[in-house]
Amino acid sequence: MTGRPDENLPLAIAHRSGNHLERLQPAVAAGADLIEADIWLHRGNLEVRHLKTLGPIPILWDRWRLVSTRTSRLHLEDLLDVWPNGAELMVDIKGNEKAFPDALMKVLEEHLAGRPVTFSGRRWDLLDALKGYPKARYFPSCGSQREVVELLGSWRDFYDAAVLRASIVTPENVEAVRDAGGPVITWPINTIEALDRVVGAGAVGVICDDLEIIRHLAAGRSGEPAGAGDD
Repeated sequence: MTGRPDENLPLAIAHRSGNHLERLQPAVAAGADLIEADIWLHRGNLEVRHLKTLGPIPILWDRWRLVSTRTSRLHLEDLLDVWPNGAELMVDIKGNEKAFPDALMKVLEEHLAGRPVTFSGRRWDLLDALKGYPKARYFPSCGSQREVVELLGSWRDFYDAAVLRASIVTPENVEAVRDAGGPVITWPINTIEALDRVVGAGAVGVICDDLEIIRHLAAGRSGEPAGAGDD
């Protein structure tokens, strides 16, 4: 195990920075503790992307964005071949393929053996199937209050933290998760005001698109409290 998040030191996670090769080094330079990558198992390949497929229609989509399926896709093997030394991968499990855990562990063992990794996602059954991977942490994710209630009722003793959407990070939820056995991490946090609110509510880690927030947290570790905004 890599150890649970330090409750006195917010964990800084670079959101989706692992989805693009050119974003890896900037995330490391900013001081990210973890670099997140969205991983799908699609037609036997582990693909790194946030975009979703649309069945037989040749389009990848995400909210207001549409991309042709002919666009080159990044495979996990290629990402890991250039993975920065000292950086920890956080896998955000996407999709619902039952073969995902075995395929993922095989690639990680071949390309990232001996290095710590964090697994997260809203498909807790797939997360549970990854139990026992060496030097791993497990962060089940919740996007709604209903999911929080369900997670608390099915908490596993090997979970290291829960990832809650920022809108449901309240002192009450943080306390309930802590009572179940782990601290709270949250997303998306892209302003100092949002950072102050969730840290004030008890979150011990934040997932950020904005590397300025990562830099702010890294700077805070050398002196001032990480959750304090500038006056």
